[in-house]
Amino acid sequence: MSKEQVEKARSRGSGTGRPRSAVRHGGKRVGAGGKVASSKVRELAEKTGISHRDAARVVSGKMTVAAVLKEMMQREKLRPLIDRGELEESLAGQVVRGMITLDKGLLMTRLHKTSDWRGTQSLFDDLLGAGETAMFFMFGREPFEANVKENLKYDVVLMTGDDQIEKVVKHDIIMVCKKDELDELLSARTVDGELAKQQLGPSTSFVDRFRSRKETLFDLHEKQRAVRVTFRDGTILEGRMGWFGKWEVQLVVSEGCAPVVFLHAFHAFVGLDNEGKSE
Repeated sequence: MSKEQVEKARSRGSGTGRPRSAVRHGGKRVGAGGKVASSKVRELAEKTGISHRDAARVVSGKMTVAAVLKEMMQREKLRPLIDRGELEESLAGQVVRGMITLDKGLLMTRLHKTSDWRGTQSLFDDLLGAGETAMFFMFGREPFEANVKENLKYDVVLMTGDDQIEKVVKHDIIMVCKKDELDELLSARTVDGELAKQQLGPSTSFVDRFRSRKETLFDLHEKQRAVRVTFRDGTILEGRMGWFGKWEVQLVVSEGCAPVVFLHAFHAFVGLDNEGKSE
């Protein structure tokens, strides 16, 4: 069969061509049953006033019309918050479906708006782009001066003060500060002697890893609460949160000292009351 004959057969929906009833949508074959389902979705949406998306959920058996209408009523109650920008539309849907609380939805909306939330931004990328020299604190080593030469997924390539190239595992790094912050940072830190004796060192284990939800971090940041960070090697620092992201936090120890500390190196992280006691 010639190419011309094949094309004609396809256009007629017979022969070597694909039958007209087997129309593909999204890579899946949809025949007459799909047309009936689409028709039901349209009819249900027109009859009840719900969206086609919700009508499809009902037709597929995932929800009832009553449940959809209840969600719509609940969402309408949240409309003033949405219109004032206090609650994101997508988060409102999660509140309505019971996936998160209203308080969490409001907090997450504020989190997404703050310029101090840096998400997945990396300090190593910042240092690489600026070509800045910084002081690196690592487990089992004295602080040393270095420049970032390459930022990899799990490692970072450094050029140390004596012009040596060294690739280090990110989880081995405790914190980083500017050169002119070093003396004040060393004076500000204290040590938990009992924890230091355990010599925990770095860990990539999810069992060992410190976990803190970004909502908790933001709550402490928003209230400008003093915090105490205890690192796995026993080092302790106190301060207030500056910017923060998924992996790192700027800890403002004083006006002239704000190191970046890494969550993977934390052993404990607590907010402090006005008397400096943990809550």
